[in-house]
Amino acid sequence: MKFIQKHPAIAYTVIIIVFALIYNAAWIVSPDSFVKNNALNSTPVYDAISLAYANNEVKKEATASVSREVFSEQILTLTNQFNKINIENLELEQTLSQQQKKLKEISEKQSIARGKNTEKYKEDRLKDLHETLVIKNNERATISSLKNKTNESQINIMLADKDVEIAKINLEIAYKENDANVYILSNFGNFNDPAISKEFDTTTKEIERTREKIINNETKIMEIRNKSQSMLDKLKKDELNFFDFLFYSIGISTTTTFGDLLANSRCIRFLVCVQLLLSIIVLANVTQRFLSKK
Repeated sequence: MKFIQKHPAIAYTVIIIVFALIYNAAWIVSPDSFVKNNALNSTPVYDAISLAYANNEVKKEATASVSREVFSEQILTLTNQFNKINIENLELEQTLSQQQKKLKEISEKQSIARGKNTEKYKEDRLKDLHETLVIKNNERATISSLKNKTNESQINIMLADKDVEIAKINLEIAYKENDANVYILSNFGNFNDPAISKEFDTTTKEIERTREKIINNETKIMEIRNKSQSMLDKLKKDELNFFDFLFYSIGISTTTTFGDLLANSRCIRFLVCVQLLLSIIVLANVTQRFLSKK
C-alpha cells in the first residue's frame, strides 16, 4: 500500500502490463478464453477500396477456412450427434451383456439336455444286453442255490459255463458302449435339443446384429472425430497479439473497454474483476492524496 501511495502511476502501469501479459498467456494456452468481436474488427470499406483500386496483391482468406461462428454451430451439431450415438452405444452394450448372459444360460441348458439325450441313446443301445445280463445273473443265482441239493461238481461246471456267458455279455456291453461313445463324439450335434438349438441360433443372430450396430456406431464416432479434427485445422484463428491484450487491459483499468475483445471464461472474468478492483484502489489513493493536499 505504501508503494501505491508513493508511486500510483507506476503501480497503475504495472497492473495494466501484468494483467495484459496474463491475458495473453491465457489466450495462448486456451484460445477459447477470449472471443474477438469481428463486427468491431472488420474493415469492409478498406477491403472494398482495395478490391476496386489496388493491385492483385489483395489479401484473401483461404477458401478452406471456417469462421468461429460457423465452427461453433458445426461443433454443436457434431457434439449432439456424438452424445446421441454414445447413449445408443451404452444401451447396446447393456443389451449385448444381457444377450450374452442369456446365451450362456441357453448353452448350459443345452448341455444338460445333451447329457440326458446321450445317456438315453446309450441306454437304448445297451438295453437288451443289460436285460440279458440280469437274466443270466438270475440264472447263476438259481444254479448257485442248488449247490447243497445236488451233485456239487455238476453245479460247479454249470456255474463256470454261466460265468463264461456273463463275461461274454459284459464284453459285448463294453464294445457296444465304446461304439456308442464314438458315435456320440462324431455326431455331437444330433443330441442337442432342437427347440433349445433354435433358441441358441436366434440369440446368436441377435448378438451379431447388436455387435454390428455397435461397430457401425464406433465408425460414426470415428468419422465425427475426424470431422472435428478437420474443422479444427480449417478454423480461422483470431489474429491477436500482446498489444490487443494491452489495449484490453487499459480498457479494464480505465473502465472504458472497446468491446472488440470479450472474456469467454469464468477464470478470465474473475481476473478482470481483480484487475478492476486493484485499479479502483490505486485511483482511490490518488484521489485521496489529491483531496488531502487541498
